[in-house]
Formats: sequence, structure tokens, C-alpha cells
Amino acid sequence: MKPVVRCFMANHQLSFNKNDIWFTREYAIEPIVKYIKSGSIIWCPFDKDDSNFVKVFKAHGFSVINSHIETGQNFFDFEPEKYDVIVSNPPYSLREKIMERLFALEKPFAMLINMTGLFDSKKRFNLLSTRPFEFLIFDRRIVYKEDKSPPYLSVYFCSGVLPSVFVFERLAHLTPLALDGGDSAASKQFPTPEVLSTLQGESTPAHRK
Repeated sequence: MKPVVRCFMANHQLSFNKNDIWFTREYAIEPIVKYIKSGSIIWCPFDKDDSNFVKVFKAHGFSVINSHIETGQNFFDFEPEKYDVIVSNPPYSLREKIMERLFALEKPFAMLINMTGLFDSKKRFNLLSTRPFEFLIFDRRIVYKEDKSPPYLSVYFCSGVLPSVFVFERLAHLTPLALDGGDSAASKQFPTPEVLSTLQGESTPAHRK
């Protein structure tokens, strides 16, 4: 049986916040594919059929379940009967609520998120300090819109997906805009390993196999 992967697309949650409209390009999705177990069923809860997450995972032979609020499936009260993992780019304006929902579902997940201010909230600190998570970190910022420089550092925030707490990948097929901001600007938005180690401790995800 093929594993199920869930995908969240910020650009598809139009009814929440127009500022959440950020389409994810294929080159930013490919790096996470190799960490999804073969045969998994992927759930993409913020994605329509034309989502690049849906297209890329299907191209790699995965079974994909995609849902969208505009077709009557709200992530906060809908869940497929059977799936294995959740993967997508969730709405930034709902980041905290989505994180709570993800951990409550107790399924592996990989969310492409804005790293800025992730640990600035006491509520998020309490949530993350008691749960297992991992980061897939890139060497450059991801370009979402051709006419705009990357406004922030994006990382895959995961649980039960990556082999270690920190995994580093180089982005392929970068456009010139992807270089704007530079590594130093991006690094200022990312907590030091010491900070994350304090939050994460030495625990291993309970549901990682």
C-alpha cells in the first residue's frame, strides 16, 4: 500500500488572509520527497488539484489526498480516513493553530513555514518544548514570486520525517532573486543550535520508525 502524505498550501487558503497567497515552486518541494517513506499516502489539506505539492508527489509515485476549504474540507475539522504523512506550505496567519492541530493528529508531517519569530510566542515555546520536531534547512531563501525578493527564511518544520533534528540541503534551480538577502540575513532569522537543542533536548520522536 502506498503511504499517504498530507500537504498544506498557504496560497490556497484564500478565505483566511490574502497575505497567505504564496505559491510553492517545484524546486522547493523536491528536497523533502526523499524523506517521505516509499509507499506512503500523503495528505495535502490546503491544496487543490493544481497544487505543485500534489503534482510533485504524484510524479514520484505517491498516492496523494488533497483537500481545500473552498471545496468544503477545512483542515481544522476534516481528516481523511487513511493517510500516513502530512506535507505542505500552510497559511502563515494560522501557523500556531495549525501546529497545534498537527501535533494533535499524531501523524508525521513536514510543513514549509516562515521561520521568522517561530519561538517568539510563549504558547509556541510551550508547545514545541514538549514535542519532537526536526528542521530541513536550506542554503538560500525560497523564491515564491518572480517579481519579489524572498521576504523571509523558509524551512521545513517536521515531526517524525527527518533522520535527525537538523538536516541541511542545497536548493537546486535557483533564480537570481533567490540570492537576495544573502546567507547572513537569513541566518539572523534562525535560532542557534544551542537554543534549539535546549528546546528539543535529547528526545527522539515517539512516532518515528
